[in-house]
Amino acid sequence: MRHSTHNLARALTLIEMVVSMSIVTLIIGAVSSAVIVASRAVSPRPSPASTLSSLGGALNRLLEEASLAITVTEHTPTALTFTLPDRTGDNVDDIIRYSWSGTPGDPLQRQLNANAPTTVAQGITRFELEYDTASRDEVIPGGTLNSVEQDLAFFTGSFGTTFVIASFTVSQYVRPEFPKGTLSWTLTSIDLQMRKSSTGDASEKVLIELQAPGPNNAPSGQVLASTIVLEGDLPLSHQWTRHTFTNVPALAPNEGVCIVLSDAADGVSAELPMVSQVSTRSAAWLSDDGAATWYQTDSLSTPYRLRGTTLTRLPDTTITHVELRRLSGILEANAAPPARGATLVYNHPELP
Repeated sequence: MRHSTHNLARALTLIEMVVSMSIVTLIIGAVSSAVIVASRAVSPRPSPASTLSSLGGALNRLLEEASLAITVTEHTPTALTFTLPDRTGDNVDDIIRYSWSGTPGDPLQRQLNANAPTTVAQGITRFELEYDTASRDEVIPGGTLNSVEQDLAFFTGSFGTTFVIASFTVSQYVRPEFPKGTLSWTLTSIDLQMRKSSTGDASEKVLIELQAPGPNNAPSGQVLASTIVLEGDLPLSHQWTRHTFTNVPALAPNEGVCIVLSDAADGVSAELPMVSQVSTRSAAWLSDDGAATWYQTDSLSTPYRLRGTTLTRLPDTTITHVELRRLSGILEANAAPPARGATLVYNHPELP
């Protein structure tokens, strides 16, 4: 009988354990459910409306700042870099960059100057910027270019006759031809084919003047520059000799000059050749009364080479500036409707 009573006591203990475990399981399940409900209450899923509001704020900030841009250094559909007047108090323009990697889920970031980028919108699936521009042409005057010394005019021909400078004062009119855009020209030297006489005095002098032309291109008597040539320095045969001038005033491209040769020492026997030429426009003028009166030869001119410099106007340069006038953008994340916006860009910064 004692043996039966002991077995009944063990069975009741096992039942109690099973019941206890069931109760604990129910309690754990209830607590877990409560935790889940509580967590959902604390961290709710963002609604499409709240996502749109967040995106709109980020896009509006971008457009507001970009509307005051003074320069733009980068502009793509997914990135914009621009400068704003100082906002940080260091008296230096601030550089702002908005960018998205293009990978869905990556954030839209904003970087200020050299600081690390910060996230302004998360989980971005679409970010597009559009740039409305206008072109403006700027004409820059070309300025001027002063050339190096160069040949300006040249004439030679078949030998005709010679004139002794002691007997005649000889004038040769020359007007070089210049390309379009030439503003002025300045004579620096003349080559002539003079020679000395075998009986000439080494100390005798030839006066070479540059005179402004008068009526019919005869010498006017207005001396622009002059130089003296010693007959003893001339060759015995007709050869090119160079005669240099300084401080010659600049002439307009349609102006010519008269080369006037005369006896500067009463008795010079230097000779100047005359050659046949076709055009009478540049025929030589002669005077046998000391330049009191002039008459033109029929078909003779003295050979010459003119050297000098030219002042040329360079062509204008036209630069086309492409300016940003309006900026629009779309920003989208997850399944929310996209945020859209646009702004005028008031300073019209030029795009690179």
